[in-house]
Amino acid sequence: MTKLDELIEAIQNEAAVKRYKKLEKIINNDSQLSKDYQALITTQKQVVNYEHKNDPRLKEAQKDYQIILEQLEQHPLFNEFIELQEWVNNDLKMLQAMIEDALTDITLN
Repeated sequence: MTKLDELIEAIQNEAAVKRYKKLEKIINNDSQLSKDYQALITTQKQVVNYEHKNDPRLKEAQKDYQIILEQLEQHPLFNEFIELQEWVNNDLKMLQAMIEDALTDITLN
């Protein structure tokens, strides 16, 4: 097993990652929750696009996003899913930075 394989396995065996994957399956298998989550992502993309283009539809898209988000936040599993998503993403970013620093040190020495 390579060091990369060991790292991937360690990440996949992390309790937070396992719970995140479990919640992701639950959300994907719940038609209404999945539909609402996809609507949130789509609306979020619209907001970013409208911001970039200074589009007058921005305020309406932001309102829509907030309404969908508030609806999703009524579901306790969704809140846990989002918290774990942020936690896992932050950990992966930190790991990436550590790897990049180590590679920089190797190339400079």
